[in-house]
Amino acid sequence: MTDYNAIARLYRETKRLPIKQYCEAYTFLHVLAAVEGLAVLDVACGDGYYTRALKRQGAGQVLGLDSSPTMITYATCEEAAHPLGIAYVVGAVETMGMLGVFDLVTAAYLFVHATTRAQLAAMCQAISQQLTPGGRFVALTINPHLAIAQLPRLDQYHSSVTVPGPLEDGAPLDVTMLTGSGPVYIRDYYWSQSTYEAVLHEAGFGRIVWHAMRVSATGVQRYGSAYWHAFLAHPTIVVLEAQKGRAEGYRGGPRTP
Repeated sequence: MTDYNAIARLYRETKRLPIKQYCEAYTFLHVLAAVEGLAVLDVACGDGYYTRALKRQGAGQVLGLDSSPTMITYATCEEAAHPLGIAYVVGAVETMGMLGVFDLVTAAYLFVHATTRAQLAAMCQAISQQLTPGGRFVALTINPHLAIAQLPRLDQYHSSVTVPGPLEDGAPLDVTMLTGSGPVYIRDYYWSQSTYEAVLHEAGFGRIVWHAMRVSATGVQRYGSAYWHAFLAHPTIVVLEAQKGRAEGYRGGPRTP
């Protein structure tokens, strides 16, 4: 399991990588869309990067939670220096208890830290408990349809995923990101689309949508469209969206919005 207390400083720098700025953040915020006035819980919030983005986009009550005390220290220091009215708390998602009733729960790379199906299911149950009926859950996670033979190259994108063994539920994945201050190594865990959807349905989510990656106009202008072809063709990440309550949902693979 990755010690985020140890890598917190370097991990913050990964947000400057091209795929983080112009692809990941752009797609995630596009799916989130209008958040004005919503009560939002950002779980696995890290140093509050997306927590602050949500508040700046007009969210009302915003609470960030992360299991790493060091990450929360960075987040609270940023809040003290540039107050936005965000509260932060240290805790693990699957044992967080009732923190309130929220219209939206977000999670960037939470599910990839579940090492068992039971832990993954506990995360989903805990998230569902925080949501009002009809509320949304939006998460960034590893693409369940990784093309092992065609994974984007580290030298091109400064970020890569390595699959050391068979691609099956609970299998370890090694993520490497190259920052200006040095490499960041993270151990993640793979979960299939069917398992994700099963545990979400068990937790009371109905409508489930998988959103493929997009690149912002700024990203295309800065790097050129050819730069993005390999990553968009075989992305290592996707955005998962689920709505609490019964609903007919999209059940296919990752789609292009």
